[in-house]
Amino acid sequence: MPDDRKILAQRAYSGDEAAMEDLLLISTSEEMAGMSPRQWAHKLAEIPPEAEGQFAPPDEVATTPEHEFASVVRMIRPVSMDRPDGGQSSVLFAHAGNKVWPTLFPAERGRETSDPADWVDLSKDPGAARQIAEQRMEVFEFPTPEEAQFIAEGGWKPKPPPPEELNPDRNTRLLREGFDGKPIKIAPSDEEGPITPLIAPREQ
Repeated sequence: MPDDRKILAQRAYSGDEAAMEDLLLISTSEEMAGMSPRQWAHKLAEIPPEAEGQFAPPDEVATTPEHEFASVVRMIRPVSMDRPDGGQSSVLFAHAGNKVWPTLFPAERGRETSDPADWVDLSKDPGAARQIAEQRMEVFEFPTPEEAQFIAEGGWKPKPPPPEELNPDRNTRLLREGFDGKPIKIAPSDEEGPITPLIAPREQ
């Protein structure tokens, strides 16, 4: 094993996210054989038991199982398929017991495109999908069936930032005081009809 990959794995296992990303880029799903990124980094790092504490990540950078699995998905699916509704999909996981596997596959590995014609969708036949996933080393095992279900139902996806909440009090103050000390002037309308409120009501 090249020393540089071992050193990179040690950094990744210690909580260096950039090192983990670099390590996954030079690793293959066949090598990882269903291991999580942290398990894979630990294997490559060859850390003796007596030195384990030196490489344990601090609490503030410790990753969660779903955070780690998002890295796995990015590794096995560097490209996503475009859906007709404008969204994208890359795996469409199925699960049974404590195991999870994709049901959406690029037709040719290593030559992935976003064109739906270049993908095989077996989401309606998870049994057939599992056979392909086993051939491609893409069946993943979790400690419990509950964790597997959570991941399969999308729990691995990064959480979007919370939307900025509407603050009527701040809006009222801005209308009264203006922006940067400059008052806001409302131009009169020549059109007849109901006046649209300037401040959106709270959602019911």
